[in-house]
Amino acid sequence: MAKLPELSRQNIARMLFGSALVHRFEQYLDYLQTARHYLNKIQSDKPAKEKPPRLKGQDIYFYSPNGRPDFWLKHILLSGQTNDGLQLSGVLTDLISDQRFINRPTIIKIKGQSAGNRSFVLEGTLNYLNKTPHEIFNIEYAGFSLNNTQISNSPYLPSKVQKGVGNFQAKVELIGDTVLSEINFVARRLSFAPTTSQKLTYAQQLVMESLQQISSLDVKARITGQAGHWQIKINSNLDDLLLAQFKKKLSGELAKTQARLRQEIEKRTKPAQQKFLAFVEQKQQWLQLQVNKHEQQLKKIESELKQHQDEINNRIKTEKKKASKQVQKKLKSLFK
Repeated sequence: MAKLPELSRQNIARMLFGSALVHRFEQYLDYLQTARHYLNKIQSDKPAKEKPPRLKGQDIYFYSPNGRPDFWLKHILLSGQTNDGLQLSGVLTDLISDQRFINRPTIIKIKGQSAGNRSFVLEGTLNYLNKTPHEIFNIEYAGFSLNNTQISNSPYLPSKVQKGVGNFQAKVELIGDTVLSEINFVARRLSFAPTTSQKLTYAQQLVMESLQQISSLDVKARITGQAGHWQIKINSNLDDLLLAQFKKKLSGELAKTQARLRQEIEKRTKPAQQKFLAFVEQKQQWLQLQVNKHEQQLKKIESELKQHQDEINNRIKTEKKKASKQVQKKLKSLFK
């Protein structure tokens, strides 16, 4: 008996959103790593190596806690806009060559708000007080348009969002090379563009049928680890729906396949089966004839035995009568 393949909520979520999420996540991490690289360079008051290097001796650098920083930008005003035109403003405080001089991290805050209920908030802490760099970022982008966008590059999700509104929240923490992150993406008032011009695979058809049943999408992800060695956990409200849809469809296809196999087996074995049944019928008739023949012979033997038994019984009666007469004659002769 054929069995359904193992499908799980995690397998479905990773299949639909995993690769796109990890790819975009790694892009943002590259930006952060680049920023960290240059910040570490400008925050170090260690003198540059001499060129050409000395051939003898050794330079030993001593950090001076009472020295002065090379620079200290206490308050920087920031402005800009998102790709969809949302105006942003913010402030960066305590950008300094060495945070140990002031004993506090660099703080960044950026926000934006539009009349259409779009909003953006980014709060970050850049902590280089210790040997291991430590950054924390909280990001929330709400009310942005998803019209005519592709929410996943998975081949199993070929359709674009025709209309929709998105909310995005993320918390990302970097401790040295280790990343801890939690991401939540919510899409509301969804409708998907038709895909009549595309030839969809069977799996894509199942996904599209499931998408037509929802008006909102909620994807939650947790990504931890180091670059190239990510531990990923993804869940969405589409998982259970797709899982049930997959199993329902596959169960139906399995039942159809089993029915076709039974028909094919019956078709191929029916001639031999009919031949075998005819052979069995023929043998049954022959056996019945043999049984009838033996029954007749047995009845004949039983009849002959009964006839002989009757003859013997009659003969016994006759002899008894003769003997009785002879005894009577002798008795009479004795009493004369």
